[in-house]
Amino acid sequence: MTALALSHHAESRMQQRGFRHCDFALYFRYASEAGCGVYFLGRRDTQREISRRQGEIRRLKQSAGRAQRKLVSHEIRRLKHEIQSLERLQGLKLVVANDNTVVTCYHPNHGNRKRMLRKGREFRWVLSPPSGGKG
Repeated sequence: MTALALSHHAESRMQQRGFRHCDFALYFRYASEAGCGVYFLGRRDTQREISRRQGEIRRLKQSAGRAQRKLVSHEIRRLKHEIQSLERLQGLKLVVANDNTVVTCYHPNHGNRKRMLRKGREFRWVLSPPSGGKG
């Protein structure tokens, strides 16, 4: 993802909903595109990444020797911070305009989330219709 600009509306919504500027990299690394400029970080994506980080923490704790404890504790803190961020960002929907401006971000309600995930294919079809069809 290239550099993003924020609309005034998006800045105020980000503050209201706990989305920080440092969360962009983590969000776009694991979020799925659910339509035309719409990104969504779902429960399955976040749970997969959280369990991966928890496994890393277990592995680090088991393999840490006395000399490496300080380095390992720093890495464990970083992983735990990422887990907290993923839990906070789970279910967040981000809308980005064509000029890479973030329009808004919110947690969709159950019905909207379900419709967005089911209809994602149709939204993608609007952008690039299949060839050979009637126009």
